[in-house]
Amino acid sequence: MAEMPTTYAPPADIELPRSRALTAGLIGLVACAVGFFVDRDHFFRSWLIASPCCEKRIKPTTVPPGKPRDSMHKR
Repeated sequence: MAEMPTTYAPPADIELPRSRALTAGLIGLVACAVGFFVDRDHFFRSWLIASPCCEKRIKPTTVPPGKPRDSMHKR
């Protein structure tokens, strides 16, 4: 059996995509935090819909079946 190398050196050109991904992730995290403090109820409803969609378990929809569009927004 061949020995596996003990260290890994990432490619030199990975730094720019890595920093862009980190920046996008931090912006998303800040947006989530703002949403949490601005409208906590809407944040949790959005989180419950988005979590399975990100895991590709359910098909995303804009309005749940059986609910009129106006019932989705607070007034």
